[in-house]
Amino acid sequence: MTGPLLRRRPIVLCVLDGVGERAEFVNNGVRAAQMPALAALRRDYPTTLLRASGPSVGLSEGAPGSSEAGYRTLGAGRAVESVSLRIDRAIADRTLGRNDAVEQLMRLAKYDGAALHLFALLSESRAHASLDHLTAMLEIASFHELDVVVHAVLDGRDGPRRSAFSLLDKLSLALDSRATLGTLSGRRYAMDGDGHWDRVYRAYHAIVRDPVLGPTAPRAESAYEALEQTYASGLSDDELVPVRIGNYEGLRGSFVCDFSAPEPAWGWTSEAAGFALNTHPGGLRQLTQMLTRQRIPDEIATDLLSDRGRPVLAFREHCFATLTTYDPWLEHVPAAFSDPPSDGSLLLTLARAGRSHHAFGETERRFDLDAFFANGADERIVNNGRQTLVPSPRLVESHLERPSMSAPAVAREACASVTSDGMDFLLVSLANADVLAGLGDRETTIRALEAVDAALGELVNAAKSAGATLLVTASHGNAEQLTDDRDRPSGAATANPVPFILVDDDRIGTRLAVEGSLADVAPTILALSGVETPAAMTGRSLLERS
Repeated sequence: MTGPLLRRRPIVLCVLDGVGERAEFVNNGVRAAQMPALAALRRDYPTTLLRASGPSVGLSEGAPGSSEAGYRTLGAGRAVESVSLRIDRAIADRTLGRNDAVEQLMRLAKYDGAALHLFALLSESRAHASLDHLTAMLEIASFHELDVVVHAVLDGRDGPRRSAFSLLDKLSLALDSRATLGTLSGRRYAMDGDGHWDRVYRAYHAIVRDPVLGPTAPRAESAYEALEQTYASGLSDDELVPVRIGNYEGLRGSFVCDFSAPEPAWGWTSEAAGFALNTHPGGLRQLTQMLTRQRIPDEIATDLLSDRGRPVLAFREHCFATLTTYDPWLEHVPAAFSDPPSDGSLLLTLARAGRSHHAFGETERRFDLDAFFANGADERIVNNGRQTLVPSPRLVESHLERPSMSAPAVAREACASVTSDGMDFLLVSLANADVLAGLGDRETTIRALEAVDAALGELVNAAKSAGATLLVTASHGNAEQLTDDRDRPSGAATANPVPFILVDDDRIGTRLAVEGSLADVAPTILALSGVETPAAMTGRSLLERS
């Protein structure tokens, strides 16, 4: 075969997170924003729509898309069944309690007479966690006659900004006589994923203990009181400052010394068992790192996780588990459900064919790139590629003031690589529209979309200068629907389709498949690269069906 299909030229995949397709103009941020670059691409180049939600990306029927599911599907070339679905099935067939990680932790807590501490996001969305999973774990703990303390995190991003009262009602119904609510926190603190350790420490401090010489954690008589005070201060669910509820005093533990160590030293260790129930790996990763005292900066360990110079360890080895793998490098933290490796992923297939790659994004969304790099630990992928993560700007008190995030910097780095690095495949992740639409503010969302469009325009120019083929799509929808079904401001992901645009002057007349999904993007990239699609990919090239 000859011709443009096998031409060795760079291929750039630009993913516009949260830019979905919706015909209606009302409450449609994508329609309201000034996006001339995207409009020109739609007008001048082959365009189609792709399914980016539900079973098409490994989620349940009718479920909105998510960044993690979208990127995982883009990287795998097939719909990879989500961890959440696998957990749902284990609950339905009553096998969750026999899962090795779950059963081991329950028996360990029972043997030690320890309380079981459960960590989970309360949300109307299932993008990070499910209340059904928390309820199932409470039932299993009750069967083992364990005392349970729940540490709940409020959402305010993947759902309405102020909707926690109804969720707290549901949680109250799920708690039995042996289970109590220990702490409440907004996800801005407990679920920071961008290295703001001081913010995560606020949640950690409330959960673990008060330093002997340090300040005590805030307290509220009830979760409802804490929420009322938050709303009275003009804040939303995600901004609730971590607080202890009722009589909760922190983890039970004591100062002990390991005399078997080469240099015996005193430190504080708890006597608790813990289980993190979020299914998205990014949300509770930093808190898990703090709780298990692993892979954290030395200065953080010294300054925040110590008491009078003595280390504080919230959970001993094997006493903390997670529903899914948050970080493959965390030791002695069993995961109940881990993703099976995909031997036919896009990057691994390209690496086997000797093709190089370079991925670009910003640090706040590194976990989505991890989902794309499903085989990221494979040395063939590591040796054939690079990754550039631009630091996301620190959140200020009013995080509505940062509409550009790091899109300009990501675009500059990617454009420089397209024109000079000689890479075969480039992935460019522009996350602004999704992250900032999640704040539920119309004007912020529109400014974010316009910043994304400006970055896309730069990338288009660079791709054309380098003779590269540019593919534009999105991981899922969000910004095209600014309100929920009750007309409340919402930053939730949607089930709407997303665009797919083939930007290549040699292919202006190409007809793309009219029905496709994100699973078809990887086979399309391989077709453009002249690389055979592996059997593991169930997606089909959008070109082959034209």
